[in-house]
Amino acid sequence: MAASGHYSCVVTTLPHLLLLASQSSDWVAPFAEARVNPDITDMKLLCADDESAFQRIVERYQQRILAYCLRITGKRVDAQDIGQDVFLTLWLQRKRYREEGKLHLYLLKIARLRSLALLKKRRSRTRLAEKVRKEDTSRHASLSLSLEKDHLHLAISKISVQHRDILTLRHFEELSLEEIQTLTGLRIGTIKSRLHRGLVALRKEIDDVE
Repeated sequence: MAASGHYSCVVTTLPHLLLLASQSSDWVAPFAEARVNPDITDMKLLCADDESAFQRIVERYQQRILAYCLRITGKRVDAQDIGQDVFLTLWLQRKRYREEGKLHLYLLKIARLRSLALLKKRRSRTRLAEKVRKEDTSRHASLSLSLEKDHLHLAISKISVQHRDILTLRHFEELSLEEIQTLTGLRIGTIKSRLHRGLVALRKEIDDVE
């Protein structure tokens, strides 16, 4: 009976405690709705032709897309042109957008396709024909710390497109192997191989720049 009386006291007191807690400035309702991803909210508004939502998305991702395009193309003018094209495409195809993944991956996919298409047209660009040198990739763990950004961009621009593509997605966009697989359609084994060979090639270019 004593245990039953104690339980009754707790039940009686609980509503009072909740009332006091709700009056506190630090109160957070236990069943409050989870914070909505701003990308989801803005894309719904964008599909309804809301220009302010489009502007927010551009401001949220334009620097990231520009940086990605610059690393792939190696030219700021080209990167800016592609960046504008990415967001123009988003606006024109807003009605066809489906929430099947992260918005930044959707934008990166457009940027990647545009960047690779541009590089295909640059037939006059000189390519390195030397054989990939074998060396321990552990030396490359802090390669970005040993160079100024301009030198790094120059070194990256000289390695093959397929290696530059994967290196940029992995080490600059910080995508997981699974996300790179989703974005490119490549097998995980192929991605790992290109990462390894890309790092070896990049190390050689870095040595030449230094």
